[in-house]
Amino acid sequence: YGISTRKEVQPLLSFAQINDLHVQSDESLSRSFKHQSYARANEKARWLVDAINRKLFGPVPNFVVGVGDLIHGENLDNLGSDLKALKEILKPLSCPFYPVVGNHEVLQKERSPEHLKAYVATFGKDRVEYTFTQHGMLFVVLNDSGATYPEFAKQRNEWLHEVLDGNRDRPKIILCH
Repeated sequence: YGISTRKEVQPLLSFAQINDLHVQSDESLSRSFKHQSYARANEKARWLVDAINRKLFGPVPNFVVGVGDLIHGENLDNLGSDLKALKEILKPLSCPFYPVVGNHEVLQKERSPEHLKAYVATFGKDRVEYTFTQHGMLFVVLNDSGATYPEFAKQRNEWLHEVLDGNRDRPKIILCH
């Protein structure tokens, strides 16, 4: 009780990081532990979006970043439908969302066009490895979801070095799974 004389300080930037939602298109699988899944995963993801929107954690952040394993994606056939279910769950989010590829989104096949197809169809080819700027800070989104071949890891690392070398004087945060 009492009156605070301290002024409230508003942050210049705020964001929420979420990960390992393990959303599935078949909700019946996420309702119990009987299947290799995460119990009530979709329900928990909906609650999280609602909690952010209702400011249960504080003001709505400038953006939300999802750093991988946002879907369960047990096999190649499930990737598209699981990603579609995730996109529907995220639709009510009242701030921008930036996805990061996790191993479940591509079944640990980091640069495989076949395994990235559903992810790219859902979020766009410009959301696999990319950067964005918020309030002068560079956010570097790195796809480190499981390089099956050494050449893929080399390509990823070259991209990262190029981005970092080209932005030496800018504060940055690297986002990866």
